[in-house]
Amino acid sequence: MITITVYWGPDKWDAPRRLHEMFPSGIDPEILAFIPDYKMNLVVPEEIDDLNVFMTDVKHVLKIVRIGNDKNRLKDLLSNDKAFRNIDRDSAIAINTFTNLNLTIPENQEVVDVCKAVEEWRQEEREEGRVVGRAEGRAEGRAEGHQEGEDKLARLIDALINAGRNDDIAKVATDKNYREKLYLEFNIVEPKDV
Repeated sequence: MITITVYWGPDKWDAPRRLHEMFPSGIDPEILAFIPDYKMNLVVPEEIDDLNVFMTDVKHVLKIVRIGNDKNRLKDLLSNDKAFRNIDRDSAIAINTFTNLNLTIPENQEVVDVCKAVEEWRQEEREEGRVVGRAEGRAEGRAEGHQEGEDKLARLIDALINAGRNDDIAKVATDKNYREKLYLEFNIVEPKDV
């Protein structure tokens, strides 16, 4: 039996690879002689020059791991490498886990088109962005309209005070039609009305 450890991180491996490397550097060599020096069979995607030595879809998972969280490189890889159009379900789940893309992987499919899943995910993200953008735009528009309305009313009240028409101020506050009539009379318009 052989134990193989796979490092799933995108960075270089910087930890010990042998049991003796785990001991402090000043340990007596005579003591180390009594301790077997077990070597770890370690697979580090960053260190593999040719991923084609893997005959399964593991090579595609390792390609993704090498990219890490670089969304541009990930998008480029999934757009240009046709091998990601037919990935076994377990590999697709691993890719989804390592990329944190939250892809929807159909339950009933043994082979997954990861490229299509990424495109569907991106479409969902764009749609969510549009919805949020529209809501923010409406809120900003209401806030701007509210501010413009307040500014317009303040200019009318100021004009009424300067004209000595203090009695009209109370009526302006409660009667929208009268207020609109006075806006015209004093030529007070909002910038968008011009």
